[in-house]
Amino acid sequence: MTSRDGLLRRGERLETFSVTWDVVEGIVATIAGLASGSTTLLGYGFESVIEVTAAGTLLWRLRRERRDEDASERVEQRALRVVGASFFVLAAYVSYEAISKLVQGVAPEFSILGMGMAAATVVVMPPLALAKRRTGKELGSDALVADSRETIASTYLAVTVLAGLGLYQLFDWSWSDAVAALAMVPYLLWSGIDAWRDASDDGG
Repeated sequence: MTSRDGLLRRGERLETFSVTWDVVEGIVATIAGLASGSTTLLGYGFESVIEVTAAGTLLWRLRRERRDEDASERVEQRALRVVGASFFVLAAYVSYEAISKLVQGVAPEFSILGMGMAAATVVVMPPLALAKRRTGKELGSDALVADSRETIASTYLAVTVLAGLGLYQLFDWSWSDAVAALAMVPYLLWSGIDAWRDASDDGG
């Protein structure tokens, strides 16, 4: 059976990988999104910034507990609130950008770079999310479990990138990109509410 210190170190490795991946992902998706005019790719890039914030917060939370076990409950609540807030910010941004593009009738341009990054994310993120969730459950950390949902959101948005841009290329549906982005908003809101509720419960 893995010790708690071993689980904390495993969590740190997972979050370090998340931060590294999301920095690269964010740069690539943003460049591709600006070049192609894709709402989904821009939202995908912005989501990577949020994911870095959430993963960085979890990295701080795990390291803080390793240094001071008595601080675990306090840092857990803070981490949950940061992750929850990140979901709300992302939902607001994706909604604004997608609705703006629908109103303006702006169609995306095909981006090989963006599609490649999205395809890689679909392969890499699900196993990472599963590992975070399993480690969070073993640690009893709602914050790490919530962050696994943030990682799933990255996968979900990558799928909308592939679907939205792919449908536009196949059927010339200029609205597909924005509608695909909007499809993930309910999931983001639900995840944010769930994280804040867990933080309140932990706070007693």
